[in-house]
Amino acid sequence: MLLTEQYCAYREMIEKTLMEQGTNPYSGIEIGSVIALKWAVRHGMGIAIVPVIEPRPPPPGTILREVQHLDLGLSVGLIRRADDAPGRAAHALLRSQLGRDVVSSPGSLAVF
Repeated sequence: MLLTEQYCAYREMIEKTLMEQGTNPYSGIEIGSVIALKWAVRHGMGIAIVPVIEPRPPPPGTILREVQHLDLGLSVGLIRRADDAPGRAAHALLRSQLGRDVVSSPGSLAVF
């Protein structure tokens, strides 16, 4: 899982929520901005949770799916490479990091 830099408020929300679920999302990779984070996903470095309200569309070759029922205080989505098996990376991340089941629909992931 890719994260923004250490003192980013957005990253702090993600870490706090995931730590409350008993897991630490830190993988050793920090990216300086949400835009750069999306491009790192595009180039195969991992997957990431990003704000859905980001005005720029995801880079070509990636898919952004809104994550529902995950309370981070803002709407978030999971971005992954489009050539990854549909939902495989998202399901693996959410199951391992959150210990929750995931239901997919065409435009979103619901976490229960």
